[in-house]
Amino acid sequence: MNYSFVEIHNPTTGHTIIVDDHSSYHWLNGYTQFVRYVPNNEIDIFEQDAIREEQRIQQLAESADDNLENGDEWFESGGDGEVYHWRPVEIY
Repeated sequence: MNYSFVEIHNPTTGHTIIVDDHSSYHWLNGYTQFVRYVPNNEIDIFEQDAIREEQRIQQLAESADDNLENGDEWFESGGDGEVYHWRPVEIY
């Protein structure tokens, strides 16, 4: 049997989740207790993807840096006291 996931528990909230990696993100959010290793056949992979996506969005929301700055030159346009700063749109 293959075990790639762990069940962890937050004793403060009483909430338990199953994750593929007990990272510092989980530890800092109160998931400090290991419950068990979870067999892969018990896992809903789509639910795990949704959990990972939700955590990533939360990390971006709490981040001081949104990683969108890429060093491209800013341009200014406008007049009469109003100045607009913009970058050219990248086409992929």
